[in-house]
Amino acid sequence: MAEHSRGNRRYTRRETLGMAAAASIAATGVAASTTYAAPMLNFRQDPVTLEFWGGEPEESGPGALVEAFNESHPDIQVTYTRYVNDDTGNTQLDTALQGGTPIDVVQMYGNPRLAQRIQAGAVADLSAYIEQEQPIADWLADEPEAAFGNDTGTYAIACVREPVVIFANQTLLDNAGVTVSENWTTDDFVALSAELSGDFAYGAYAPPDIARQILGSNSWYKEGATESNFDDPAFRQSWETHRTMIEEGSSFPWTDVLARNLRVYQQNLYLTEQIAFWPTAFWVMRYINDEEEFPHDFITTTLPLPVPPDADPVYNPGITGNWITMNPSSEKQDAAWEFMKFRITDGAQYYLAAGKQPAFPGTDQATVAAGLMGENPEERYDVEAFERVAFDPNVILTSDTVLVAGAEIQQIVQQTTDRYLIGEIDIDQCVTEIKTQADEAIAAAGA
Repeated sequence: MAEHSRGNRRYTRRETLGMAAAASIAATGVAASTTYAAPMLNFRQDPVTLEFWGGEPEESGPGALVEAFNESHPDIQVTYTRYVNDDTGNTQLDTALQGGTPIDVVQMYGNPRLAQRIQAGAVADLSAYIEQEQPIADWLADEPEAAFGNDTGTYAIACVREPVVIFANQTLLDNAGVTVSENWTTDDFVALSAELSGDFAYGAYAPPDIARQILGSNSWYKEGATESNFDDPAFRQSWETHRTMIEEGSSFPWTDVLARNLRVYQQNLYLTEQIAFWPTAFWVMRYINDEEEFPHDFITTTLPLPVPPDADPVYNPGITGNWITMNPSSEKQDAAWEFMKFRITDGAQYYLAAGKQPAFPGTDQATVAAGLMGENPEERYDVEAFERVAFDPNVILTSDTVLVAGAEIQQIVQQTTDRYLIGEIDIDQCVTEIKTQADEAIAAAGA
C-alpha cells in the first residue's frame, strides 16, 4: 500500500523552496552526511572529479560548458557523458542510475520521466542548497515553474526557457503578398496557410497546440487528477483544426510525417521551403544557422502564436525544462552543486549556439539574442522581429505538475491522434478512445 501511495503523489510547485537540510534528507531517504546536510564546500582538500550526463552532443554546449568550468575550478574537474534523449537512451540512463554507475549530475528532459525518477529515489532533493543561494532562491520564488518538486522537496531546476513561436519564410510571404498581423487569430493562421499553399509547398507544418493555448498547464487532467480532461471541447477543436488543414492541403500530410519520421526532422521541410509557417521553439535555430548542412537563401521572420477564439488568458505551449539534477548516491554533492550552479547561471551561455535560451534571467538580452541567431544574423533573420517576439514579457509558459500516468497518457494521445490525422478514425472515435484509455491509465496508477 505504501508503494501505491507514493506512486500517486501529485507533483506540484512548492510554495516555499527553502527547507531544513535534515528534513530534506529524511524526505529523500538519503543517509545523513555532513556533505549533504551542510553544504560548506568541504571538497576542497583534493581535486574532485565529477561525472555529468546529459542528452546533447558535446559540441552543442556541454563540451564548452565543461571546459569553461574546469578552467575556472581547478579543484573540481568534470567529465561529460552523452546519453541520447530517446527511449533507448533514457533506459540506458535509468539502468546506470539503478546499477550504481558513479554519476553525480544529470540533465533530464520531460516532466513525466523526471517525476518517475523522483518517485524511484534516483534524484536528490536540492532544497538545502537552494536556500543558501539567494539569487537562485529568489528567482525560483518569482518563477516557480522553473523548479520541479513535490511536498517533500525541490528536485530539479530548469536550465532552459522554451517558448513556442512561429518561424516563417519571409520570401514565401512576400511572394504571396501576405502580411501577418501581430494580433492574428487561429482563423487567420488557417486562412493564410491555405493562401500560401501550392503545388510544392504547404502553408504550415501544423497548427499550434490550440488546446494547450486555451487550457494551459495540466490540461490533461480534471481537478483532483482522478479523471482525464480530454472531453473538454478545446481538444476536439485543436485536433479538428489540424485534420481540416491536412484535408484542405494547407498543412503537411500526416501520412508523410509518419512515413518519413518528420516529426523529428521538421527542419528538413522548412529549410527546403516545403512549408511556410513552422510552430516550434528556439532549439531549431541550430539548423537555421547551419547553412553548410541546410543551405537556404530566404529570411526567417518570427511571429507570435495566433490566438484561439475565447482564450483568456492565452497560454504559450512552450515550457521551462532541460532539468539539472543531482544523483542522491553521489559522494561529491557539494562539488556537484558548484557545477550545477555554474550550469544554471554563467554556464548557460555555452548552450546558446544550440538554441537554448537560459531560464535563469542573469544573461543579458543582447548576449542571448546574439548567441541564438549566430554570426551575421541579418543574413538569415528579421532580427527586429525575432527580438520583439522572443523577449515578449507577456508570454505565459506552461509547465505540467500533475503527472499521474503521464508517460502512458502521452503515448495514448500520440498514437490515437496519429490514427485520426491519417484518416483511420473520425473525431468522435479519437476523442472517445483517448478519454477512455487515459481514464483507465489514471485508475490503474491509483490502484
